[in-house]
Amino acid sequence: MKVLLSLLVIFVSVVGNASALDFPFFERVDKKIYKVVGDTIALSNMPPVRNQSSVGICAGFAAATLIEFSNCQATGKPCGNLTDDEKASAIDLLRFSFDPHKGQDTMRPDYNKGLIEGNLVRFLLLGAFTTERIAKESCAPFTQFTDGIENPDDQVGLWNRYEKLYERTKQLNTQDESQCQAEALKIKNEFNLVGNERDIIRSFGSETYSIFLDRLLVPESCGVRKNALKLQGEWGVGVFPKGDTFSAGQSDKQKQEIIVNEVKRVMTDLGRPVAIGFCADMPFDSKVKCTHGHSVVLKGYRLACKKRAPNDCRPVFQVQNSWGEAWQEEHDDGWVFADELIRRTYYEQFTLAWIKDKTE
Repeated sequence: MKVLLSLLVIFVSVVGNASALDFPFFERVDKKIYKVVGDTIALSNMPPVRNQSSVGICAGFAAATLIEFSNCQATGKPCGNLTDDEKASAIDLLRFSFDPHKGQDTMRPDYNKGLIEGNLVRFLLLGAFTTERIAKESCAPFTQFTDGIENPDDQVGLWNRYEKLYERTKQLNTQDESQCQAEALKIKNEFNLVGNERDIIRSFGSETYSIFLDRLLVPESCGVRKNALKLQGEWGVGVFPKGDTFSAGQSDKQKQEIIVNEVKRVMTDLGRPVAIGFCADMPFDSKVKCTHGHSVVLKGYRLACKKRAPNDCRPVFQVQNSWGEAWQEEHDDGWVFADELIRRTYYEQFTLAWIKDKTE
């Protein structure tokens, strides 16, 4: 494989202020040069745009968006005003970053490697549907990452404070009950955590930083059914491309057309949005392994052709990005050229994922 697209997370210090920047993988459509031709596909009743600030858990937010949309689609509920009890926890979804038993039945405790920052959306969905134990946002809220930070866009501050805390707790004597209780109370007040002192003490002495984050940010009670988001359907995960999707000798343009047609099919036939993972390296070199990735949700399609050259056309996707409403507004509500996004997938297998009924 040319690239490890499992690293679907951007560690770029400026990403928290992404609305003010132009990233080459989000190429805007210049309306002075291009015009829309033909019909537009635009999915409605999408969940609200969320903001990951500078925390690199874009795959968790993308997976949560797909799950929330499917729940709303099944129930007919307006998705624009979901409560935290009706949202999936983007933090908790990170536990489903691997297949513990290689496709066999699994339970939530089997996902015991903690909260892993780099993920593929399809793994998060598969684990969530297998266990049916996705914590509600109210049980494991994302605000635990951002509360207490004067500047939420401070990448270093968001991550370093938990890394430093991990190192600090490793020095504790876990056999000293009074010391642990005092430290737990101090941490709870310092970090605005939703868990109780017992949850915090459970994180002390964790084998890895990922397990520490899990125990600290996701209370043990989140694994109880009453705190799990109810799935309103029997769902599986659709993926694309597959091993036999492309033929030898096909050009980039031909491969892009195949992928665009599949995205259009999912949107029109199934009425579902699609998550895409791509390389966010700047500059990008298709012959070099990717070091930074990102995940977004595709929720619309249209074709844009040059006004002075009507036959010179490019596909356009509408993306729902987890960089906040300001980014959406400044990018024409997420309408960007599709070919550059697709090119940055390296045309690898399973870089697109969506929710489907198990019978499909």
